[in-house]
Amino acid sequence: MGYTTVSERERTQVHQIEPILRRLVYPAVYLLDAHYNDERYHESLRNLTPADVYYGRGDARSARRERIKLSTMALRRKMHAWNRVQSRAHTS
Repeated sequence: MGYTTVSERERTQVHQIEPILRRLVYPAVYLLDAHYNDERYHESLRNLTPADVYYGRGDARSARRERIKLSTMALRRKMHAWNRVQSRAHTS
């Protein structure tokens, strides 16, 4: 089976479709790519984005998350202890 050349008609069709692709499809692909690489967290990457891993921000993001987690847990312990004291005061 040999190669066939592209006819003038096919070239014209491609040139007619290309502006539509530039206006509609390319921006959608760009947005999808941006979402996938910059916004969507990947479980296999320790819940980081591919951009975080690529640009070396992974350790800093993980450390920040750990600090937030620890401070949230401490706050919850304080709130739980306070609620226990309040419930004992109301039952006495």
